[in-house]
Amino acid sequence: MDDALIEQAKKGDKKAMGMIYSEYKDRVYNHIFRMVYHREEARDLTQDVFVKVFKKLHLFKGGSFDAWIYKVTTNLVLNHFARQNPVVKFDFPVPEESTLSIDTRIDIERALSKMPPVLRSMLLLKEVENFTCEEIAEIFDIPVGTVKSRLSRARRIFKRFYGGEP
Repeated sequence: MDDALIEQAKKGDKKAMGMIYSEYKDRVYNHIFRMVYHREEARDLTQDVFVKVFKKLHLFKGGSFDAWIYKVTTNLVLNHFARQNPVVKFDFPVPEESTLSIDTRIDIERALSKMPPVLRSMLLLKEVENFTCEEIAEIFDIPVGTVKSRLSRARRIFKRFYGGEP
C-alpha cells in the first residue's frame, strides 16, 4: 500500500479512503467469511472492520499495512466470537475458478469450522492469504516461535478433522 495514500486517508481524504477500501474489501471479506461461514454476517463484520480501520488509521505508524489491517480484522472477528457462541451456518460460496470439487471444498470448510477460531485464523492467514510467520506474529502480537508452534498445531487439528474424525 502506498504510504502517501495512507497519509492522505489519515487526513480525512475520502478518495484515499475509498481507494484503500477498494483495495482491501474483498480480501477482508473473504478472510472473515472463512471465519464465520455466513455471508450476511461476513458483510456486516467487513463493514465494522473498515469503520474501525478509518477511525484508528492515525494509530498506524508504518510497517506492513497488510499486517495492520489483518490485525484489525482478526481482532474484530475474535472479539465477535468472544461475545457469542459461534454457530456455523455453512453458507458456502462456490468460486468458479477453483479446481477442487464442491464436495472437497465443503469438507475443507467443515474441517476449518471445527477448529478453534485463533488457530483457524492463523492457518488461513498462512495458507490462504500467504502471510509470513513474521507478519502473523505482528498481527497477533506474539513471538514468531509461538506462531510456528500454533501453525503446527493448527495443521494437526485440520488434518484430524479433514480426515473424518469428529
